[in-house]
Amino acid sequence: MNEHCFVVTAYKDSPYLSACLNSLIQQTAKSKIIISTSTPSLYIETIAKEYGVDLFVNPENKNVSNNWNFALDVAKAKWVTLIHQDDIYLPEFAASTFHAIQQFPDAAIHFTGANEIIENKKTSFSLSLLVKSILLLPFKLQNPLRSMILKKMVISFGNPICCPTVTYNREQLSQFKFNEQYSYVLDWAAWVEIFATPFSIAFTNKPLVNRLIHQGSGTVDGIQSKGIQKEEQAIFEKIWGKPLSKLFFFFYQAAHFKHQQ
Repeated sequence: MNEHCFVVTAYKDSPYLSACLNSLIQQTAKSKIIISTSTPSLYIETIAKEYGVDLFVNPENKNVSNNWNFALDVAKAKWVTLIHQDDIYLPEFAASTFHAIQQFPDAAIHFTGANEIIENKKTSFSLSLLVKSILLLPFKLQNPLRSMILKKMVISFGNPICCPTVTYNREQLSQFKFNEQYSYVLDWAAWVEIFATPFSIAFTNKPLVNRLIHQGSGTVDGIQSKGIQKEEQAIFEKIWGKPLSKLFFFFYQAAHFKHQQ
């Protein structure tokens, strides 16, 4: 079993796939890279051969959660980073991640900060980024987080964790599966589940991933179709019950305004 593996979750013929793979090849610390897809095509096969990476095809093209679960399974590594095909990883992402997981080998997950790139411009400020930075404040008191109270504070009022930055400890999370009930906030649902375990959560407070938000991305599609809002409300209700969840959701949903511009 490998110590670590990058799994690029490719979907259809994305024009961003090559740049994403190139950013992984250019990491200062090297790791195994593979591609996982449920939508095989000559385009994806050609790019996989160009970069010399193995391609794994999920025979079940069901939903995003199923695809991510398949990607975790085919990685065959202790630590796995699920790569979103339209994101760019800064050269020191792997080295920083490896340093953290060596320091905290019992952590369930490790994640880093991220830049939001909208229309090829880095967002320096948005309500969304402000909310996320506030929710991550408990890491200034304890890192990695072990306190159940502090862990709950991080994920009970919204989702401050950028999913493509997360590296999963497959030994600690051997039974973990993404919940196929969700299409848009499956990551937040996962954090709620993972943060409830006794394992610690590690965070590197540096933006090491450029997260591209564009027309056609899951974030924008979910907002425009109202899919994200419906699923977020369901998560709030799961955590707080209906009366309080309506109050928290009212304020939290305003953070999506920036992505609607």
